[in-house]
Amino acid sequence: MVITIISVGLKPDPEIARLIATYEQRLPRHVRIVWRFLKRGSNPDPIRSVVEESESILSTIPAGDFVILLDETGSNLTSEQFSDKIYNSGRNVTLIIGGAYGVSTGVKKQANLTIAFGAMVFP
Repeated sequence: MVITIISVGLKPDPEIARLIATYEQRLPRHVRIVWRFLKRGSNPDPIRSVVEESESILSTIPAGDFVILLDETGSNLTSEQFSDKIYNSGRNVTLIIGGAYGVSTGVKKQANLTIAFGAMVFP
């Protein structure tokens, strides 16, 4: 199984990258993580920036994947429920982390599941 993580914004600093690598080593051997870091929208207008970022997101989603959008308006799941959604999808999975102003309706429609890790938005 391949889990693709599409994230708008900068790559994490080396200390965070080391922590991520440590958690990736804990995954079962049949699970591979692929990171896709996309540039932030270059337009100073937030609406146009969302459109720009969302077009980039949509063009990066691998065909046939089970798509999970991380969004503050999504459902709250327990860790077990989240794991079940991933493993029971029967497909490779793409997780989408949008930019500071969120994602377009088009990205939201593409998602098979929208979840939240809470009402707060994290950088």
